[in-house]
Amino acid sequence: MYNTQFETVIKQALTEETSVHSAGLSQKIITAIEKRKRAGVITRLVLFGFTTLLSLVGSALVWRSAGQAFAVSEAGQMLALLFSDFTIVVGYWREYLSSLAESIPFVSVAMVGALVWAALASVYQVIKNSFVLIHSAVWHG
Repeated sequence: MYNTQFETVIKQALTEETSVHSAGLSQKIITAIEKRKRAGVITRLVLFGFTTLLSLVGSALVWRSAGQAFAVSEAGQMLALLFSDFTIVVGYWREYLSSLAESIPFVSVAMVGALVWAALASVYQVIKNSFVLIHSAVWHG
């Protein structure tokens, strides 16, 4: 849609006499470019907003699943041992770390981390594109 409008404005501007309407020509070109940029920013804003929403919902669901997997595993008990009997942990630290590594549900933790990272990256892009859109609206009407 914007591509055809851009081409129409350029064709109209090129058919007019350049010497008489040079100021109008440059203004039409700048306006068409700004409209095109603004449309791209709005599109990215919608896409990253949707991605943020999906990743936050996914994070909540995976967080619940990871919590259940963590509760079933013995990782909680192993971590509690760290705070209750620190001298035992220091004395048998290799066995402790090995047992802890075996008991942590890594897949669930990795999924939560990936979805949280996706949500944060999308929020960053939404904020960045919002500032671009606000800046373009303030400076160019």
